[in-house]
Amino acid sequence: LRPAGGREEDVTADAEVAALAALYGRAAQANDAGTLRDLFDPSARLWGLAEDGSVATDSRDEWLARVAARAPGPGGEAEVESVEVTGPAAALARVRVAVGGQAWRDTLSLLKVGGAWRVVAKVWQAAP
Repeated sequence: LRPAGGREEDVTADAEVAALAALYGRAAQANDAGTLRDLFDPSARLWGLAEDGSVATDSRDEWLARVAARAPGPGGEAEVESVEVTGPAAALARVRVAVGGQAWRDTLSLLKVGGAWRVVAKVWQAAP
């Protein structure tokens, strides 16, 4: 998070983005499509590498349909690795999610829209 001496609004933004990232991690670990829908802007896109090395991309709703079809996560863990507020309405968060022997590192791009932070893009990759 931001070093001491930052402006109050910067510290608030850091805390808001960190809270959203933590909620994202818990929802992703639990396959909670309803909470994830609330966190992502309807126009959000998700990007990653498919098993064959090609670029895979989904809309929010395509991804959430797959999430909703999964059983709740069997435990696991989620960790917010970093948060960076890059401006008054833009931020990045990196979250590691592990479920059932698989782990991903997700980089979330966020915008503050209508006074609320929303994920507008996600880039994912398998994590060791």
